[in-house]
Amino acid sequence: MALEKRVFQPSLLRVWVNSAVAAVFLLFFMGFLLIHPVGLLIYLTIVLLVAVVSYLGIKQTFVELKENGIQIKRGIIQKSQSLFLFSEMQDVNENQSFLDVILGLKSLSIKTMTYSSAVLGIIAGLRAEDAQAIRDYALENIERASVSKAKSKSLKEDKATVMMPENEKELVQNPWPLHFFKPVAIYFGFTIIISILLAVLWLAFPQSSVFWLIIIMVWAGLAFAVIRVGIQSISYNYFMGKTRLSIVQGIISFRRQSIPFSKVQDIIIRQSFFNKIIGLSSVFVDTGEAMVFDNSSERNSFLGNMVPFISLENAIEFRKRIFDYLRIGLIEKPVPLSKSIPLEKKKIMKESLRAIIGLGILFLIAIGLCATLQSLQQYLQLVTAIALAGMAIIIPLTIIFNYFYWKSYYYNFSSDAIIIRKGVFGVNEIVLPFERIQNVFVDQDFIDCALGLYDVHFSTVAWQSSFLCHIDGLNKENAEKIRDLIKNSIAN
Repeated sequence: MALEKRVFQPSLLRVWVNSAVAAVFLLFFMGFLLIHPVGLLIYLTIVLLVAVVSYLGIKQTFVELKENGIQIKRGIIQKSQSLFLFSEMQDVNENQSFLDVILGLKSLSIKTMTYSSAVLGIIAGLRAEDAQAIRDYALENIERASVSKAKSKSLKEDKATVMMPENEKELVQNPWPLHFFKPVAIYFGFTIIISILLAVLWLAFPQSSVFWLIIIMVWAGLAFAVIRVGIQSISYNYFMGKTRLSIVQGIISFRRQSIPFSKVQDIIIRQSFFNKIIGLSSVFVDTGEAMVFDNSSERNSFLGNMVPFISLENAIEFRKRIFDYLRIGLIEKPVPLSKSIPLEKKKIMKESLRAIIGLGILFLIAIGLCATLQSLQQYLQLVTAIALAGMAIIIPLTIIFNYFYWKSYYYNFSSDAIIIRKGVFGVNEIVLPFERIQNVFVDQDFIDCALGLYDVHFSTVAWQSSFLCHIDGLNKENAEKIRDLIKNSIAN
């Protein structure tokens, strides 16, 4: 992409934005002082100081497009110079606050796997056309750098196919439909059932009004869910092309997140309990970018790298499109590893013991407080009875749940990735390419040591994989066997 302009600066309109925000903020906290001349003078001085500092800061901020990255220079007294290499960039986010939309400004956030990029990678107050030019240039060169890096590491040659990233207009909006309102039907059904049960209880105990209060709270929760889903349905869209995914969120303010397929570390398909009933799922595309919020719009962005409420079939197609681009084969071995190298049945006891120990500690603390505090001693027998009854009910339920968790625990290899699926009521399935794995190790916690079990852990630089990518509850021989299989697959 040839650019005539190589150096950019934020717009001076940003001075007005910063000054207006400061003026409103100060007015809220010290408005009562404005009736006094000294208070008014202090107020105007602070606002003027903010304007001057913003002006000087903008005049000393330069964004330069280089062959190997984007260089950002900034600082009035304390100067800083940061070079973000295209080879290390994960994605480039685009944000617009309400005032930015009015003034035609945009902010960019260059994401890498380092936490420093969450601060140093922010370029605020750019003209919309300048932000678009910088973003397009970055996305094009991220793809080029990924191809070059793959070749230099002698990866598979067929993965070094250059495909130029598409223009925004070439991306397809919501290629698989989003079903935001489907879960509402389930919530509505459960709300009706709960309301009927509570009404029956009220008829049995008419002197108590607590049941009506709970009914009101349940319906209020349904109303909140409907409003939330309605906002999501009009504020969220995703766009997909041959080389990247773009996610746009917002109504008054906007956030556009671009995810080059070449930067994807792993993909997770999630199904909550309700979504599992109606066949919906969410796809989380993990790039490994530092999970630090650089502004309030990102902090309030509740979906992030996720495409929600698509059918399970569509989620699998979505995942396949990205991995097809990366040349990651997903055809699994005919006999799953979870069958040929199974977990030990003692895993049921392991998970049950972990839950029972935690619950037992909580009950002992409650009983101990009642026994030692004079004001609570009258409740000692009641709390003890509740604890014993609770343990009598929870222990068998915990064992039953962990039995089904053990039965549903699935893991297998394809030629290029490992697939792990876990969950009873809700399900998480992660696909992790071998070439993205950074470490593999076997360990034991204190319960493992007692039961003779071993856990195999492996992960990428992505934070999600560190939670989901482990196979726990193996005997020593099987743990070492899986570890060696993963190591050999990485080497190949």
